[in-house]
Amino acid sequence: MDPLKLLRDKARQTRDRAIYNARAEYRETMRQLSTLCRQLSAGEYTRLGNPMPTDFSLKGMPVVRAAAIILEQLQPLTIPEIVCEMQKRGCRSLDDPIRVSKALRGSFRYHRKRFSHAADGR
Repeated sequence: MDPLKLLRDKARQTRDRAIYNARAEYRETMRQLSTLCRQLSAGEYTRLGNPMPTDFSLKGMPVVRAAAIILEQLQPLTIPEIVCEMQKRGCRSLDDPIRVSKALRGSFRYHRKRFSHAADGR
């Protein structure tokens, strides 16, 4: 077999595996977001232990800064839980949760020395 063909096949397999993993992660994130949104609308989601003062809002704050404040108070959380909590407190509350979660995921990757990731995804 041609060595160039072998390299192409190997690259195609690697690419397909990366696409499959990204889609699986996306499906899991969407499942978590829909579950949390259902819980929020039903009033079941009560992760917040100490309620925030009414005059404190995350409105207009960058996503990373808002996530850092939330994680200091409620650690540890998954990305969908952080997104729901941020939007509940006013940070990008009118934006699509999927876009906010993508922005947050990108911010966490950019600031990977500042944030850590546990084995259970929190």
